[in-house]
Amino acid sequence: MLSKPLWDEVVDNAAKSWAERLTSPALFFWGVGVFVFGHHIGWKSIQASMSGLTDFAAVGLIVGVVLLIAASSKIIEEMQHVPLGLLRGDWPRAFHPLRRKLVLGALHEWSIKRARLATLMEHYDHLTPEEELEYAQLDDVLKNDYPALHRFHPTRIGNRLQSAEDYPSMRYGLVASVIWPRLWLVIPDEARSEIVSTRERLTSGVRLMTWSCLLLSWLPLTIWWIAWWTAIPIVLAVSMGTMWGYWQTLRSARDYGDLLRAAFDVYRIELFESIGWSTIQDTVRVGEQLTSFLWRGELPT
Repeated sequence: MLSKPLWDEVVDNAAKSWAERLTSPALFFWGVGVFVFGHHIGWKSIQASMSGLTDFAAVGLIVGVVLLIAASSKIIEEMQHVPLGLLRGDWPRAFHPLRRKLVLGALHEWSIKRARLATLMEHYDHLTPEEELEYAQLDDVLKNDYPALHRFHPTRIGNRLQSAEDYPSMRYGLVASVIWPRLWLVIPDEARSEIVSTRERLTSGVRLMTWSCLLLSWLPLTIWWIAWWTAIPIVLAVSMGTMWGYWQTLRSARDYGDLLRAAFDVYRIELFESIGWSTIQDTVRVGEQLTSFLWRGELPT
């Protein structure tokens, strides 16, 4: 049987989860739908139908609306990996020509920034304050916003996330996809909470973009049933929601990448020790051996 404090925590978490879903962009999406259908059917007709409902039917209708909003919000939440993959640049084969073109563009942009940084490094002792600021910004961007050359993505979000995922392999020989589930188990709760919070900000931005794009589904009905000019607020809402969601996702991808790198920097030794792996030589070679051991069970020779 659950103790009272534990039960209270379960109830609080469940209530918070439901509250987040009911106040999510799903509420605005269905609100627009109600407005469109209400205008088409007639508000007086709807009011007359509502006034004729019994108390039981009215409660059932309210519960149904709540469940619809919560269920649709949950569905989008469970499927958020699909739009996130698209934002990363994981596109279907039909879009590979466009993907290659954008990757080449990103590589060209990287080469220009790298050449500029090299120029500034040559004259570092004589840089002006503006050039010092430019140097710091370029150094930061090249280290955190671009992955290994053969791992480039066609989008900024994809490159930021890939750069963070490549970091433990390039720095310590630890492959993130293999090591991360094990490392997660030794990370303290406070650090975990910060990582989870940052990841949630990233995915909430993705969900906002998804719901904003779904708003376009009401556009034909709005134009057909009401008037063409009523589509303007929907287009504005879609534009604002998409831009805000993209900005939030892009910013959170950077923050999440910083925390991912920090987790490997700070807690990899605890992982080595918990597995019983020697940490006398904390080198890339040792990291590669640990990755091979955890992934394939191969012991170092």
